[in-house]
Amino acid sequence: MNRHNGGFSLIELLIVVVIAGILARIAIPSYQYYVQRAQLVSVTGDLTNARVTFEQYYLDNSTYNGATCPTATNANLFTLACATPQDTGSSPATYSTYTITATGKSGTLMSGFVYTIDQLNAQTSQSPWFSGTVNCWIFRKGDTC
Repeated sequence: MNRHNGGFSLIELLIVVVIAGILARIAIPSYQYYVQRAQLVSVTGDLTNARVTFEQYYLDNSTYNGATCPTATNANLFTLACATPQDTGSSPATYSTYTITATGKSGTLMSGFVYTIDQLNAQTSQSPWFSGTVNCWIFRKGDTC
């Protein structure tokens, strides 16, 4: 009696594993790039919302000093920092400027990304995708201001 088992041979299994490895090698970087872009849109939304909060505070108090710096929506990837430097030479001291900075945390997919906004709505970006600082928010590789 001739038995024919309906399984896979070792060669067939190895071919499937190799093909899956090749597909994963192509798909994973594309997925990471997609995740980075989504997180950049999210954190710049946080910066925009923080700017609105600072402007509302200024309208109520005639100063930015004391405005609460928010936390990034995705705090495990970005840190938000707010600076309200004191104007020099003015009496009484005024705080009429601010800068809000979102910095990607090291050791994460967002490491190397830095986005800022200020009271004039001036936006800057630093990214591993290019060198230096540009005067706009860049969300994709190869984009320019």
